[in-house]
Amino acid sequence: MRAGDTAAEVQPRTRQRGGPYHRSGTMLSASGEAGTAPSGEESRAVRLARRREKRRLRSERAEWWSTKLHALLWVVGAIVAFFVSDFLNVCLNSNDIVRGVFNVGAVLFGAVVLAIIRMALWFPKQGEGVEADFERAHPKFVLATTFGGVFSFLFLTIGIWPVYRIFAPFLLGLFWFGMVMFLHFLP
Repeated sequence: MRAGDTAAEVQPRTRQRGGPYHRSGTMLSASGEAGTAPSGEESRAVRLARRREKRRLRSERAEWWSTKLHALLWVVGAIVAFFVSDFLNVCLNSNDIVRGVFNVGAVLFGAVVLAIIRMALWFPKQGEGVEADFERAHPKFVLATTFGGVFSFLFLTIGIWPVYRIFAPFLLGLFWFGMVMFLHFLP
């Protein structure tokens, strides 16, 4: 307040210097034009809604990246284990593998993979929609695929047990998770 000014002539500032408000209490736009300031409650509600939306989007983005990174680590781990264990060469050329049991497990595994591909790609095109509930639409198909997966795992484990011993189930489990997590990268 300068000397000689009355209290009625002095208008209070609503913000400090450099803020978006003019001395009169009106809000300045980006071009410097005066407008009306939003009410305190409305602006708080809008700011709170924007903040919540940003947090939600940030959380969704973080979850998406976390899922992709998790899947990538399983896939890379399966690929590294496949090459370090020389799995393909052992399966094709080793005399220690129990061939009959291993071959039954390999055929069952191929059938399970084809069934999963059919459920993922062919069934949605049959008019049941992308969100089709396969357990209700085709309960016997899902049951057969589940039993095929369990028995293929058991037969493959028994087949490669003489070579990999206690690591056989862990190795097959790692390959299975790597294959399942690879599906995250398909469109």
